[in-house]
Amino acid sequence: MKILSIIMLLSIASVSSAKQRDWKTATVAEITSADSEKDIPRTRMVHRPGCQGGLGCMESLPTEHLTIQTSTLLIRFETPETSYIVRQIIMREGHPLNVTLNGQTKISVDGKGLHILDDEGKDVKLSIVQKISNSGR
Repeated sequence: MKILSIIMLLSIASVSSAKQRDWKTATVAEITSADSEKDIPRTRMVHRPGCQGGLGCMESLPTEHLTIQTSTLLIRFETPETSYIVRQIIMREGHPLNVTLNGQTKISVDGKGLHILDDEGKDVKLSIVQKISNSGR
């Protein structure tokens, strides 16, 4: 019974300490993408011939490289005060951010990250790569 009380108290504390976000309306102004390949060297561990045992009997031999296709998306969000450019790297079977070009969304700055509410209302955090002031326009 005591453990159940502690678990309930911790769950309530985590919900109450959740940070409220300062959501701002933004326009998805631009989406660009670039495809590339990531080449990852691979090795395998084998026993050295004639070795009697122990940790020193293993050696690493190179095998075929693993090539992974990647896509890098740069997405620009504009608010009346600031434009934010975020980067999303998609590997293998990943999916791009679900936003509509020239559409409206909600964003919230969190340090070097930007929380975005996608078209399904899901909160996605991406890294900010550039901030541009719109005060000079």
